[in-house]
Amino acid sequence: MTERHAGVWVRDSRVPEGAVLSFPADAWAAFIEAAVREDL
Repeated sequence: MTERHAGVWVRDSRVPEGAVLSFPADAWAAFIEAAVREDL
């Protein structure tokens, strides 16, 4: 997974190649929390 520290864009290896998702701030925080739980 790569991220831009602007905090609103993420490229996730779990979605099709080249797909870019946009998250509101609250959803972004929830996504990071979930990703950390999954990855660790």
